[in-house]
Amino acid sequence: MLARMPKLRLSLQPVGAALALLGLCVAGPAWAADPKQDSKAEPCGAEQHDPGKLAEAGLRLYQDAVRNLAPKDPQGAVRQFEIALRCYRGVERYSKDPAKIYHPMGLVYQRLGRYTEALDAFKRFLAEVPEDQRKPGVTKQIQDRLAELRQHVAELAVDTVPGLDV
Repeated sequence: MLARMPKLRLSLQPVGAALALLGLCVAGPAWAADPKQDSKAEPCGAEQHDPGKLAEAGLRLYQDAVRNLAPKDPQGAVRQFEIALRCYRGVERYSKDPAKIYHPMGLVYQRLGRYTEALDAFKRFLAEVPEDQRKPGVTKQIQDRLAELRQHVAELAVDTVPGLDV
């Protein structure tokens, strides 16, 4: 009898994303020297533990980045997406029921080109949020995004015999 092992994911992201990441690694984060970006001014800083406020701040940051920054200031948009992600991680940490945050978290991961994490977040949302608690159309939207993400991420299922080290 074969035991089903967890799927392994290999990210097959475009070369452009890898070069952009390399540029960020070499140059360092653009916001590191920005005095306006200290943790006290940040809406998702370490002192914020209210999941509702964190979720609202993350949504505002995400929407602002998509609407205002992405077309004319891509680096500014990346900064906003990263901060939004910190907000959503705070919701995940401090909320008693963080399942609904996985949809917006997946959107942020996707915008950042972190396709494997986006795929995981969307799958987790579908697994943890019952259909009747989702907004109309969200399930189809997420399924469409999952199909799109699967073009960037390969999933490999490994079957093995119990007790065999893989």
